[in-house]
Amino acid sequence: MNRTCVYYCEGEDDQKLIDALKVAPGKILPGKSKKLNVVQSLIPKSILLGLTAWSICVIIQTDHAVNILKNKNIL
Repeated sequence: MNRTCVYYCEGEDDQKLIDALKVAPGKILPGKSKKLNVVQSLIPKSILLGLTAWSICVIIQTDHAVNILKNKNIL
């Protein structure tokens, strides 16, 4: 089974890390990395309806003083 993943990264540094890990075989699932701060904004319905990936990975930096548990994207 060919699995793909969509990686939503909070910032450009996170996106660069994911892109670097995708180059090394076997480190992470292949897929696209996109910059979207899911802690501060909701994921648009247009993105959610267009997802055909098997897995969705959200990259969040937990060093910020934001209450992540109240975010509708995480629930």
